[in-house]
Amino acid sequence: MGLLVGAALLYIVAVRFAPGQGLDDLGFEGRKAVDLGARRSATALARLTVPVVAVLGALWVVAMTLRQGAWRLAFALLLGIAATAASARWLKLVLPRDQLFEVAYASPANSFPSGHVALTVAVALAAVSACTPVLRGRVAAAATVLVVGSSTAVLGSGWHRPSDVAAAVLFAAGMLTLATVTAWRDVAPGDGDVPPWYRKPRATVRLVSAVAAASAVTLIVLRNRPANPDHPFLVYLVIVVAVNCSAALVVQQHARWVDHPAVLDNRSRK
Repeated sequence: MGLLVGAALLYIVAVRFAPGQGLDDLGFEGRKAVDLGARRSATALARLTVPVVAVLGALWVVAMTLRQGAWRLAFALLLGIAATAASARWLKLVLPRDQLFEVAYASPANSFPSGHVALTVAVALAAVSACTPVLRGRVAAAATVLVVGSSTAVLGSGWHRPSDVAAAVLFAAGMLTLATVTAWRDVAPGDGDVPPWYRKPRATVRLVSAVAAASAVTLIVLRNRPANPDHPFLVYLVIVVAVNCSAALVVQQHARWVDHPAVLDNRSRK
């Protein structure tokens, strides 16, 4: 529930609060300081990969859960993915967005949260929840790359403001956490031992640090040098790095939570 509360608070701060809305719009405008060709590629990438990810992710969830005889988990995770996508779409239609920050490029239309990112995160976390403890560390790493890539592409495409992407990550993570909880009893019990990758929390720190470095270097390389001074590249850089690191941390913490000994014990008791 904390993740869903976080998404709600982000809406209040970044959409309903004038200074937050202003910073959000400045970050959105800052994407224009990045090379136009790169931004067009990001748009194409975001448009093409989401349907493929959704289909392949659903197939992975079904294969991994049914292999464990956990048909209830398969149903819960697939329902969680569908509910996340539908809810994100519904929220984008009904949430109000008043124009609190006067800038020429700001759009009055609500875009909170990002449906593309929410669906991608939901599929990625469902894949992490569905797999066996032996595979979870590797699947979590792949899911992190997928989520960060989707976040970067959507932020660069101009489809969404930074708060839309950050909220989509929190919202989808909250929904998939609830889906996993409802199906704990149907997950193959663990042996009570902590997976080797879980014993190394520094691995998460290194991964998030690598995401920060890769995001910053990528944007600096792709920066449009003669960009208009009104396009705040530094603001955009900081926001993208912060959103990507937060997304990576959410994926890693979800995987660690699923494999926590207390969770495994709870599963086996049920």
